[in-house]
Amino acid sequence: MSLDYQAFDADNPYYEDDLIAVRDVIGAERILFGSDFRHGFADSEIRLIMRENALALSKP
Repeated sequence: MSLDYQAFDADNPYYEDDLIAVRDVIGAERILFGSDFRHGFADSEIRLIMRENALALSKP
């Protein structure tokens, strides 16, 4: 993607990232967010992204 690429998606405030496409490639179980913005994900994916994935990283 070129640096001058710009698009607008009402579900994604980060125009440079198509986070649904990222999810499709690597899976929701490999994504962490530091924001509570939903990004168009399903409730089950939000729980993974906002809580469960980080907990799994902190377990020995």
